[in-house]
Parts: sequence; structure tokens; C-alpha cells
Amino acid sequence: IEADHQNSNPVLNISFVNSRISNNLPGSVEDGGGGIILGGHLNIAGNYQAQMINCEISGNHSDFYNPQTGMGGAAGLNIKTNLVTDLVNCTFGDNTIQYAGGACVSANDNSTVSIYNSIIYDNDYYTLLIMDDNSTINIYNSLLEDGEENVCFVGDGEINWYGDNLYSDPFWLGPGADYFYALSDSSACIDAGTMELPDYINLPETDLAGNPRIYGDCIDMGAYEWQGVEAEDEQIVFTNASIWNYPNPFNPDTTIRFTTDNTEKNTELVIYNLKGQKMKTLVNEVLPAGEHSIVWDGRDFNGNRVGSGIYFYKLDVNGKTEAVKKCLLLK
Repeated sequence: IEADHQNSNPVLNISFVNSRISNNLPGSVEDGGGGIILGGHLNIAGNYQAQMINCEISGNHSDFYNPQTGMGGAAGLNIKTNLVTDLVNCTFGDNTIQYAGGACVSANDNSTVSIYNSIIYDNDYYTLLIMDDNSTINIYNSLLEDGEENVCFVGDGEINWYGDNLYSDPFWLGPGADYFYALSDSSACIDAGTMELPDYINLPETDLAGNPRIYGDCIDMGAYEWQGVEAEDEQIVFTNASIWNYPNPFNPDTTIRFTTDNTEKNTELVIYNLKGQKMKTLVNEVLPAGEHSIVWDGRDFNGNRVGSGIYFYKLDVNGKTEAVKKCLLLK
């Protein structure tokens, strides 16, 4: 996307909100693939501004090669040519580059990039690439894999770090989850963002999955807000039953044990995913009072193995919920 160079006073003002840019391959965009390229015009001054809010940029591939620098291109986002860009609560993951030396996000040609509450992790080569003396990247409360050690400078561009930034694994839910890049409950990205954003940035009400954008004490990093249960809900024990599982976390199976003093009443034990979708019914029969156990092998109704992530198991007796707890499948 480039500003109209025929306009004597060009303006580029573009916003991407709750958008996913994924699986672009060479030939999809100019300069040999990658996720997206944003730029103004090299020779004409103008007010070039762009925003990306609650966006996922993932699984893109670039085969661009710069013979002048001997480096690869930008796999996720290339920001260039007098453009001022804000990246807010964005997630970049699994963007790949054919030639060494490229980066996930590149700033060049007098561009300024401010990154808020975002995650850039598990991409090829460098996390950030600053291509010239006049480009600047500002980082606010974001996770960038390996921090400044994974930033490449070509020239004397500038990078500034503000707030509390993270540099290690964000602990996404991963394969099999409805949203691969959603946060697991062990992620340090939960409540780690900042609400001190420029006045012109308006956060949407929902994250990229359609859930409330803010849950808990503060906004999370990344495009997906953690929607897990509160700490006091980790185990809900009612008067007539208790329930637990071991091991937890588990792989590939776990034993769920429960006790109840109800007799001659139907007992139902069901597995749910993080979105509340029923994955498998383990028990649906009349059981005597006492302790019972059953193994969940990590499979759904169809016999397929479910992906890594958080699952809930719920015990109902005679149609009434008696106990709920969560478990974590790790692969």
C-alpha cells in the first residue's frame, strides 16, 4: 500500500483493526513475499501515517534478497518511505525468510515505528531490522524474542525501549487450539501491557478472537486477551463432590478422580475447551457414592488428539454442576 504520488499534498492514513495477515508467499506482494508492505512516497513529503491494532501477522514467507546489503527481506511487515506507524497489540509468529539476515519487521527510508503491547516471537533471523540512519523504532511493554540482541542495524538508526518489556517464550496455546497465538495461563504476557497509549489510538472492544479486549487488571500483550478463570475458580468444590486430576500438566493422558456422596443419581463428566465447546463425555451413567477414576487420553469425540492448551472437566450430578477444574495438556 503506497501513497498516491500524483497528489501534491499526499496523505496516507490507514488503520488495520482486528485483522489477520497470514500465509502470504512470494508473488503475493511485491519485493518477494512477506506479510505486508506499508509506505509513503520517497520523493514527496506528506503526512503518511498507519496503524495496526489487534492484528496477527503469521506464517508469511519472503524470498526477497537485497544484493546491496546481502540480506534477506522482511517476512512479516516492511515499513518504509516517510511512514509513521503504530503497532498496538499485534502478534507476529512463524514468519520465515529464505535468505539469511532478514527480519520479521523492517523499518527503512526515514520511517518511525512505535510498538505497543505486541509480541514478536519465533520468526526467522532478526526480530527487527533498521535499515538507515533516519529510521527509529520505539518499544513499549512488548515481547521481542531475545531483546536488543536480535535487532539488526544497517547504519545508525535508533531504537528506544520503554516500560516493562519481555524477551522470552510467550507460551501460546499452540497447535490444535482454536487460536494458535492465544496465551496460555502460564504466559508472562498476561496483564503485562500498558494503557498509556497516544490519545489518537482507540482500542476496539474485543480482541482478534472476539473476546473482551481487557480482562483482569490490565491489557495483555498480543492480539488475543487471556480469558481464563480467576484464581479462585481454579477448583470449584461444592458440598457433595470434589474432583482433581493427575498428572497436571499432562501428556498424553491424565487420570481424573472424583468423589461424591450422591447415590442413584446420574453422573456426567465432560471435557470442554477454553471456548466452552464440549470435547468429550467421559462418564454419563448412575454411579454409587464414593471415589471414582477415569483416564482421559487427550482425544475428542471423534478419536482425534486435541491440541496443547487448557481444558476444563466438569462434574454434573443429576443435572446439577457439582465441581469444575481445569487441566493443561502440553506436547
